[in-house]
Amino acid sequence: MHHLEARIQRLERSRSRNWLLILAILSGLPLLMALAGTGLIPSGDSAVSERLVTRSLVIVDESNRPRIGLGVDEEIGSSIFIRDETGRPAVSLAALSSGGSISILNDKGQQVAVLSTSGTGDGQLRLSDSQGRTVGRIGRWAGEEKAGIRFYEHDDPVP
Repeated sequence: MHHLEARIQRLERSRSRNWLLILAILSGLPLLMALAGTGLIPSGDSAVSERLVTRSLVIVDESNRPRIGLGVDEEIGSSIFIRDETGRPAVSLAALSSGGSISILNDKGQQVAVLSTSGTGDGQLRLSDSQGRTVGRIGRWAGEEKAGIRFYEHDDPVP
């Protein structure tokens, strides 16, 4: 009879261990599924999407400051703003109805160099001082017959 009691005790311990194992698996299964959903456990799906559709996109740095902004604006058109470490726009690219432009901005947000298309469809470059006044330009502006290079004194009228 002693042998039978020992066998029953082993069977009960084995059954308890099996239940503990099943309970641990069932408890850990939601955690494993959550980790797989966050991408910590690789799945068969690639993390690269073929296409992303959005109206705007902002890329931020480690401090959550906007550094690159892509978007569409009714007044500006399609644009990309590249910002410095403080979040100030430093470079902008825009696709306008009349063409495109690339602008370099100073610390006040004023354009100091602009490469764009003119109203005539020609390319133009405009340089400005820190006050936003044009100091030089290259190209052909609307209303002019020929392209040219022109420098301005601050007291000259600037078209």
